[in-house]
Amino acid sequence: MTVEELLIYGKEYCHSDHVKFLLADLLNLNPLELLNHLNDLVDDKNVKLFKKEINSLHLGKPLQYVIGNVNFYGNKFIINENVLIPRFETEELVENTINYVKELFNKPIRILDIGCGSGVIGLTLKQKFPDCTVDLLDISNL
Repeated sequence: MTVEELLIYGKEYCHSDHVKFLLADLLNLNPLELLNHLNDLVDDKNVKLFKKEINSLHLGKPLQYVIGNVNFYGNKFIINENVLIPRFETEELVENTINYVKELFNKPIRILDIGCGSGVIGLTLKQKFPDCTVDLLDISNL
């Protein structure tokens, strides 16, 4: 099947934006780049995987769990069903925390992220404040 045929197939079952993100992720492309590859053939292994993932989306599984990652604050984080998908409001929390730290502290501080899940908050803060100590803590039976 071609990229175009897979896009048409996927749109029968899912929202077109999700189909584009899913196929682009599978082919290691930017979703906008798909337009330049519409006539490219996709190997059978990826066609089967794409159809399986489309079925998961159709059954209600969130896109981020299907592709196994999420973009948060400009960074790509690997996630799975054992952690919550970070919401846009969480990026606002991080932005407010960054402003708070910059405004109130003039030396490196220690940051503790309890119940960190995927770690997106603590890891993003560490990226913004490399001189700070950032500890992440969570618990899981898995």
